[in-house]
Amino acid sequence: MAPVPRSENADMTSDVTDSLVRDEQIRIVYGQAWPAVAGGIAAAAIFAWIYSATAEQHTLALWFAAQLTVYIARGALSLAFRRRTEGSSAGSWALAHLVGILITASLWGAIWALFVDADAPLHMAVAMMWALGLGASAVGAYSVHLPSFVAFYVPVVLPAFIYLLTTESAINTGIGLGLVAHVFVLVGAITHINRSMIESIRLNFALASEIEERRSIERKLRELSQRDGLTGLANRRHFDETLELEWRRARRDENPVSLILIDIDNFKTFNDAYGHLAGDECLVRVSHALLGAIKRPGDIAARYGGEEFAIVLPNTEIDSACEFAESLRASIEAMAIPHRTNEAAHDVVTISAGVATITPQTSIPGEALIRYADEALYRAKSAGRNRVISDSHREERH
Repeated sequence: MAPVPRSENADMTSDVTDSLVRDEQIRIVYGQAWPAVAGGIAAAAIFAWIYSATAEQHTLALWFAAQLTVYIARGALSLAFRRRTEGSSAGSWALAHLVGILITASLWGAIWALFVDADAPLHMAVAMMWALGLGASAVGAYSVHLPSFVAFYVPVVLPAFIYLLTTESAINTGIGLGLVAHVFVLVGAITHINRSMIESIRLNFALASEIEERRSIERKLRELSQRDGLTGLANRRHFDETLELEWRRARRDENPVSLILIDIDNFKTFNDAYGHLAGDECLVRVSHALLGAIKRPGDIAARYGGEEFAIVLPNTEIDSACEFAESLRASIEAMAIPHRTNEAAHDVVTISAGVATITPQTSIPGEALIRYADEALYRAKSAGRNRVISDSHREERH
């Protein structure tokens, strides 16, 4: 596959960011749905009460019922949005939200044709105050998402403007022109607020991405600081920390901890015969065998130093630890890595292993387990190498 040009990579990154921003905008407006629903129902009830003395009762009741139905539907839509499945289309949720507020706003805009009387100054003032108040509330509710603001504000304010200009009253015309000035000021303000909020959302995503990237780097650095550079096994420091942790846990739970110390037999003569590069390759192959044998999450294989390795087996009895060590010995011998100077076997690489198991007590330090395993390893090498010896049972397996 041909590499993507740098500019196209930047565009794809921009597209992803814009998608995240749009999703966050929809999440915010849906998060504000319940205050809008509660406030809208209360406002519709107050408006219906104010105009109940002058408006046609049947029309007013139908209008209020329609408002109540739409607001309840918007509340249900908000609940559905909270329970949405991962991967659901943000565009569909945005469209549903816009339809809901467009219907709500259109019902509010209809009051000018249904209920407002140009010859009743008090009712004109109430309706005008209502239109301005609804427009101002839209700034707070929908400034993060301009399509939502437009879908609500235009159907509320435009009918008022048309009504005021068609009443053939100089005062109403003046109020209508004042409304136009109010619209320009409000649109300018919300445009600035919207731009600032979108930049804030982008900044939040950028900061979240940077924090996650730093955490990822820290995790990688921590893993590198715990690994031996050549073999990929845990290093001596990580081994010491793990053994101390497992020792405390075993003492608390009264469970045994087993330790296997492993030494590659006659490794110095291997380096002398084959060279240090071949010696490194031998260490890597033995390490991979040890790592591949680890099956339980709590077990750990480490490079103890030079050609020595250590395996910590929490909650493991001595018999099981010895069986595990013997399987390692046999598998490494079966790898048949050439070693013509190895006196412990027929010209192949072998290992010796010492196994120790202790159920920790308060009076026993963790270093005791290392000492016992090291003593068992020493006896395994003294007995001819290529064998497993248990410190606790003092029995030989080969």
